[in-house]
Amino acid sequence: MNVFLYIITYGNMLKGKREDIAVIGMSCKFPGADNYEAFWNNLIQNKDSVSLIPTKRWDYKEYEDNAGAKWGAFISNEDKFDSEFFNISNIEAQAMDPQQRIMLELAWNCFEDAGIKPSSMSDTKTGVYIATFNNNFEELINKGEEDIQAHYSTGTSSSIIPNRLSYWFNFRGPSVQVDTACSGSITALDIACQAIRSKKCNMALVGGISLILTPSRHISFSKMRMLSNKGLCNTFDDSADGYVRGEGAGLLLLKPLKNALADHDNIHAIIRGCAINHGGKVRSLTYPNPNAQAEVIVNAFRQAEVSPEDINYIEAHGTGTPKGDPIEMQGLMQAFTTLYGNRSVKSETCCLGSCKPNIGHLESAAGVAGIIKTVLSMENRRIPPLHGYKKLNSRMNLDNTPFYIAAEPSEFKHSNENSPLIVGVSSFGFGGTNGHIVLQEAPKNETEENSDKKLFLICLSAKDKNVLHEKARNLLEWLSRNSDSNLSDVEATLINGREHFDNRVAIICSNVNDLSEKLNRFLKSPISQSDIFVGLDCDTSKNTDDTSHAQIGEKLGSLDYKTILKNIAESYAKGFDNKLSMVCDDEYKHLALPGYPFKRTAFRIPYENNKSIKRLNPLLHKNISTFSNQHYISQFVGTEDFFGSYELNGKKTAPFFVYLEMAKKALELSCGDLSIPLNLIKFNSVNYDYLDFSSNQRIVLDTILKKNDKTFSISIYDRNKKRDVF
Repeated sequence: MNVFLYIITYGNMLKGKREDIAVIGMSCKFPGADNYEAFWNNLIQNKDSVSLIPTKRWDYKEYEDNAGAKWGAFISNEDKFDSEFFNISNIEAQAMDPQQRIMLELAWNCFEDAGIKPSSMSDTKTGVYIATFNNNFEELINKGEEDIQAHYSTGTSSSIIPNRLSYWFNFRGPSVQVDTACSGSITALDIACQAIRSKKCNMALVGGISLILTPSRHISFSKMRMLSNKGLCNTFDDSADGYVRGEGAGLLLLKPLKNALADHDNIHAIIRGCAINHGGKVRSLTYPNPNAQAEVIVNAFRQAEVSPEDINYIEAHGTGTPKGDPIEMQGLMQAFTTLYGNRSVKSETCCLGSCKPNIGHLESAAGVAGIIKTVLSMENRRIPPLHGYKKLNSRMNLDNTPFYIAAEPSEFKHSNENSPLIVGVSSFGFGGTNGHIVLQEAPKNETEENSDKKLFLICLSAKDKNVLHEKARNLLEWLSRNSDSNLSDVEATLINGREHFDNRVAIICSNVNDLSEKLNRFLKSPISQSDIFVGLDCDTSKNTDDTSHAQIGEKLGSLDYKTILKNIAESYAKGFDNKLSMVCDDEYKHLALPGYPFKRTAFRIPYENNKSIKRLNPLLHKNISTFSNQHYISQFVGTEDFFGSYELNGKKTAPFFVYLEMAKKALELSCGDLSIPLNLIKFNSVNYDYLDFSSNQRIVLDTILKKNDKTFSISIYDRNKKRDVF
């Protein structure tokens, strides 16, 4: 058994009127980073993820009059999704906004980061609050010439982004889409915290997502002179000329602190206070109000019951606009003046920073990106440098203020090492909605090992054997960074905090080095061997053998512990889970172990540079016939329903009957759209080759029909490979 000592040296957070809320899970996908570990590495290494607009999104050269419209910060594989994992048909997945697909995967990873088995959340009062701003997928569908599909109604709706999570995981709490533009995810978090405190939900998934799929807002914001012509978001710097748009998504799992402590959850941070307001009527709709910004910061810190001397860091909104940055600094100074009151101000106690120079302005996901950054800073007790900062904006002056800016990676300036770190995160919407959140570092915990266990059972599983190997590699890499981990916690988290699928490996080990050596052995030879028990495509439908716990205990009671573990491991490899509960300690710390590595495939996004053509029918899309021959053109991506899941040598391809149907349809259209049964068509000779969809590129086919004396010749030509395939 593990005994947990939570060392709380800053008063009792569980008493009084304020109810603190714990962040127990995090997941994200940001420019240059598919998870928060990679995000942190990029931040601390001062990496800039801004680039020119990818050519597949749009051709920025067409908009040379708007220089700011050619820069952005983009995520990778925005079109990919593991539809099979979530049991969603290819037809529906193709019609879904990629924001819905990304959020499904992030929600799963967020629960796993918290050490919680996703299925255990079914039928619970879990709320979902997701901020959105860009609805570019719907814009592309409306602009396109494709046939409207049944699933577009749900696939293009922003409200379905949170609703789909609630539906898929079977949550019974509120499910709300929020749009206050750039302050959306902070606003969503404020609503979620209120819902938890008022018992409308027991836990909540909160976050934001924003994808940039069209140039519309790039052009509009450039014309409003919001965007940087240089492609640099130089927050608080004298060279600032605007911001760079970015895309990404982040999720947090929230739970009342008292419950998180009782359940031994892995607490990333504590939410002490949160506030939102609006700037009212100022010079224009998008003009910031420093008084309102100051007020929302004061309200958040007063709710958190925090003195200004104890504030170590502020993650600023920091868009890097000549107008916005000085106004934000004015609001910060005004807020701290109010918080200090008559007391003298201490200089350089609070660092200012922003992640926008690294990843751009993520708009509806900007707030959650700032939160994840500050949480990681507190966990690592380091402040990343403000990228691109050289000289303070000449319209600002930090003399006689608590503020300073870190141009290099630095430590927190902490006056009292016995008190926790306190940080704030600002997020201001361009329509006037302001938000600020106060976070505190997680309570320090120490785990006393009070167990005589010498052996541990490590269980991994996946829906696909290749994914199982990747899970093993990811755990091996995690162990290399966390060699002092308590294997009892690793064992229990993997058994109780993960779903168990039909491709499995169970490893008996004595310590971290032993586990690492056996993971390496499994990766080199993924078969059962000494202390390694492998089950591939095992039948998990029964999930439990017929032996009761009492019978198991009686049967195993006389055996030594390693023999018991072997018995349980063999049973697990056969697809049975009911013996696993005999292995784990009753109390353990939930660990943030690596999440499920999804097996993603590409689903076409109809970008402006990749527009489809108006279809005659599903197989032949456009008639480009001439006097010399009948000629039809078609474009396919491999996810079309009639291709099914047909593969050859592990590569997605088209079955032979599709060619026959294309030839038949071409003949019918050429004969006045008659219906001709396939058995009435006589083929004298047929030669064919296979299509290759493995590159995830659109394949363009030409179907050409020529009339000879008493016969027709039909050929289907693959433009990509420059060859006939039929």
